[in-house]
Amino acid sequence: MKHLKLQPEYITEVFEIYRRKTASTGIFSVAHAGVGFKLLDGSKWVLHRTPGNNTHISNYDDFLMGETPTIRELIVDDIADIIQRAEAIYGNSAQYSIFKNCEHLKNFVLFGEAESEQLQKVLIGIGAGGLISQTLLKNQSPWVKLGFTALCGAIALNHEKQKKLNIQ
Repeated sequence: MKHLKLQPEYITEVFEIYRRKTASTGIFSVAHAGVGFKLLDGSKWVLHRTPGNNTHISNYDDFLMGETPTIRELIVDDIADIIQRAEAIYGNSAQYSIFKNCEHLKNFVLFGEAESEQLQKVLIGIGAGGLISQTLLKNQSPWVKLGFTALCGAIALNHEKQKKLNIQ
């Protein structure tokens, strides 16, 4: 990241950015997240993590891939902390996995906590679906219970994705 001069004096804005994930669609798709940096020269760069490229930096337009972004500008008290975490995670070159995804990266860099709201919602939805299927659907086949449980996880994911993308 040093080649982008991500030093506090070169950054004019830090933002949280989401876009539709272009590789998947429908109820099982997710919103792709990154940390955006606007530099003094007006250029914008996004630190993010993808299955194919792991942790990397893209220019703003490459990150968007033609999709409309949802951006939340942040009021940052100490940009040096964000840059320190960004450089640590970028230098680490962590590989993408479901438990080290783009939201984990975004939340770690911006807030110091590596968590994924979308993954949390899926797990909550699956848990709720499992409980319901074992009580209200207890006389149904295991396939019906499994399908219902998966559907609950997908609905929870879709709700969180729509929230991230500001879709009403």
